Amino acid sequence: MSRASTVAQVGAMFVVALIAWKALVVIGGYPVFILPPPDTVANRFVRAWIDGTFAPHFGA
Repeated sequence: MSRASTVAQVGAMFVVALIAWKALVVIGGYPVFILPPPDTVANRFVRAWIDGTFAPHFGA
């Protein structure tokens, strides 16, 4: 199996996992504090990265 094929498979599985996660949140009707949707998690990750919350945890 080539490296490009492996990277494509990993990328495809990541996308499938995100879609399944979002579907579980929407269909399951879970409250955000129990199972936040992936877009909320990604948004918070980016904000924490920008505001420096992660810096102490990376030895910066």
